[in-house]
Amino acid sequence: MNFSERLESSPVILTEGAVVTRLNYEFHLSTPDSAAFVHLFDRTGRAALDAISRSYMQIAADHDLPMLVSTPTWRAHPEGLARQGFTATNDLARVNHEAVSLLHDMRRDMGLEETVYISGAVGPQFDGYDSKGRLMRQRQRLTTMPRRRY
Repeated sequence: MNFSERLESSPVILTEGAVVTRLNYEFHLSTPDSAAFVHLFDRTGRAALDAISRSYMQIAADHDLPMLVSTPTWRAHPEGLARQGFTATNDLARVNHEAVSLLHDMRRDMGLEETVYISGAVGPQFDGYDSKGRLMRQRQRLTTMPRRRY
């Protein structure tokens, strides 16, 4: 069943939440600028992201409810990547690939292909809580990548 069909047929849809908060307080991992993607590239951080995502997916499995999980790519846009030292030409694609692969492989391993749906999260270019950081219409742009189906 595709996402739209599950959404229409289910009384609720679950989502994950507080990933960065859990990284900070439960796993004691610093997450500058709320950029959880930095943890994809070290063993301890990746294990924490795995544990967090797996715990949410397990709830969906236990209750047979659809779930929408977001990739740990908050602020993984060119400017956000650069602020965290990810400046190589292929870093945008590399970070997004790692994030999707983490969730895709977990979903497959847990047998939840028909239950868990993966979305990509980017987050604000500037401070999302500061209204002065709004983009002017002429500055708004969308960073696009070729779509990849997993």
